Amino acid sequence: MNIKDKKILYIIFLSSFLSAQVNHIELPMDISETTFNESIPKPIDVFSHHLGTQHTRTEQIVEYFYAVAKNSNRVVVKNHGSTHEGRKLIHAVITSAENQKKLDEILKNNRNLCLNPGKISNKDLKKMPVVAYFGYSVHGDEASGSEAAMLLLYHLSAGSSIGIRNYLNNVILIIDPILNPDGRDRFVNWVNGNRGYIPTNDINDREHNQPWPRGRTNHYLFDLNRDWLPATQPESQARLNLYYKWRPQVVVDFHEMGRNRTYFFQPGIPSRNNPNTPKNVFYLTNLLAEYHAEALNNIGSLYYSKESFDDFYYGKGSTFPDINGSVGILFEQASSRALKTTTTSGELNYAFTIKNHFNASLGTLEGLWKMKDKFLTHQRNFYRDASKASIQFSTKAYLINTEYKKTNVRLLVDNLIRHQVKVYSLKKPYASNNLKFDPGKAVLIPVDQPQSRLIKSIMEQVTDFNDSLFYDVSSWSLPLSAGVEYVELKQNPSAIIGNELPDNFFTSGKKIGGRATYAYIMEWGDYFS
Repeated sequence: MNIKDKKILYIIFLSSFLSAQVNHIELPMDISETTFNESIPKPIDVFSHHLGTQHTRTEQIVEYFYAVAKNSNRVVVKNHGSTHEGRKLIHAVITSAENQKKLDEILKNNRNLCLNPGKISNKDLKKMPVVAYFGYSVHGDEASGSEAAMLLLYHLSAGSSIGIRNYLNNVILIIDPILNPDGRDRFVNWVNGNRGYIPTNDINDREHNQPWPRGRTNHYLFDLNRDWLPATQPESQARLNLYYKWRPQVVVDFHEMGRNRTYFFQPGIPSRNNPNTPKNVFYLTNLLAEYHAEALNNIGSLYYSKESFDDFYYGKGSTFPDINGSVGILFEQASSRALKTTTTSGELNYAFTIKNHFNASLGTLEGLWKMKDKFLTHQRNFYRDASKASIQFSTKAYLINTEYKKTNVRLLVDNLIRHQVKVYSLKKPYASNNLKFDPGKAVLIPVDQPQSRLIKSIMEQVTDFNDSLFYDVSSWSLPLSAGVEYVELKQNPSAIIGNELPDNFFTSGKKIGGRATYAYIMEWGDYFS
């Protein structure tokens, strides 16, 4: 090999080396009029890589969140559950130091928007901060969201600009950085373990091709972004407990999509909106979209809206809030999957996807504090008018036989109670459609209650749709899926309604006859048999 060839090889190697180094995010970012508190740790202070240069493991993200909370009076980090594999589910509550001191009072007042909406005046609303929940990377291999969550945490805990002060004074932000820790680590271990020192953008490389079962789902391969309604998984149940504790006015769900797209934010396809969703949700979504567009315009990122994604199935993170007095927002970032990939628009690297999610997060916060009264008013009115809305429903109550498929009924009723639905005993016998329901052997769910719209959407049977196309789930009547025996009451149930049932109404099974010598016998038809 001659000297000229050696020089060419050296230049190629050096350029590859440099390209591997520059695609990361430096902190503090270059954001105008913002200075940062040096006592707040950056991600690089807690683990040994810059954001965007490799995929961060779950325990590293958890460690970083606790490190920031230890050094900031703006941040509280709590554990709200664990996964099948024992990984922590954490969230951060971020607001001004002044708001942190009165967080219990703020929480109580915020819950009253749903529990006692008639007592909340417009004057009261103006004194209240808006509550937002940002959930990142529910699909484990859509990994940039969790990295953006760390970037946002640092920005809000260390920054001192006027804009940041406006966010902190007017918003209680809940950051749920890793919605699916088991799936994320399955993906992260693969992509980090199969990448060489010089990352490749060849989609045929091992780094770009996860084996089954990939990282999208949780331990039992359940898609957690279809589980907000059925709530079958511990991650979902813990998340719902957090949601109903705080009752946020806005929920943002951060995802990734195919690499040849750009950045999507709602509104989605108008013809595929759920008709049970109040029109004001779409009005507020459109208003907030202007702030998302501005945030992405500021960094020169491409984006689109009103295409690709619907707003129909209430089991998804961006749609479930719409039927619970909140406004759900979906973000979809084109995925680099590995550290970089080639797209129809050029090279896409991981750091860029993180930057987009981070800036979209800031755009949401900008819209939230400027329009906080609109979102607070929407939630107050949603629950204030719940009884009025139920008058328009043809079904006034649902009556379920608790003796048929007992475990199925128990799971269904437990889920309804988890969703803050009030369930009652039956006071008098009732017969309908050759079915007889007796006190002590049936439960009653009246529609006229704060969760009237959710009850309708969970229990109704829908077979007609405006559009012939769907993103995925189009029908989900929970009593039908549970296979329980029930009837719809078309008249007011006041004459037969009993007492409200407690959470632990259903008793567990028991062993009869003591310890067996050889075997136990049980009915084979039960759900858990």
